[in-house]
Amino acid sequence: MATKTIEINDTLDEIIESARDDVKTEIENYIKENKEKPDYNDLDYSGAMHEIFDSSVPIYTGEINDLFYLYGDDLERVPA
Repeated sequence: MATKTIEINDTLDEIIESARDDVKTEIENYIKENKEKPDYNDLDYSGAMHEIFDSSVPIYTGEINDLFYLYGDDLERVPA
């Protein structure tokens, strides 16, 4: 019987941190330009928030499979 060892890169924390930083920057820029607290519709008028969210979603099968392997049970768990 052959044994195989694989290495999985857990990128979830990096993905979340990057999205969080980008959203924070977008909000800070909005406040600098408009001098007021934005509501979501104003903040996403340019589509910048959707760009951040879309770019944060893994698109490569290998990365999706790796993250599902690591977090699939949590994702499939149905809240009671």
